[in-house]
Amino acid sequence: MKAQYLFPPRLMHAKMASYYIGVPISKFHQMDFPNEDEGGNLLYDRQHLDAWADDLFNTDTEEQGGCNEADLAFGVAA
Repeated sequence: MKAQYLFPPRLMHAKMASYYIGVPISKFHQMDFPNEDEGGNLLYDRQHLDAWADDLFNTDTEEQGGCNEADLAFGVAA
């Protein structure tokens, strides 16, 4: 039986991290998230994922040519 938690763990494997931010695993691997190699396992910090998601709604996009981080990540930049 798999363990079920009422909260996301602080460190996640790529599959769980991609699910957490709502992108396909193939897209997640193309994105440049910081990770930590722990015994051959790449772990992603929830705080970095949350910071990326928070930046999706950043209205100060002038520095990036009118597009936000999500536009750049998904290749829909103007």
